[in-house]
Amino acid sequence: MDEFREFLEADLSGARIDPKFKEELRRTLWDFVQGRTDREAADVDGS
Repeated sequence: MDEFREFLEADLSGARIDPKFKEELRRTLWDFVQGRTDREAADVDGS
């Protein structure tokens, strides 16, 4: 949780983020969320 809080604090400090890193992080997080959604749907369907 501390690491996540530190990550969010960067927005408040005006720190610049590398656009390439930001896009890679966005894609990684999206893939993670989609994977969880797919697994949860499979559990509901009984697959």
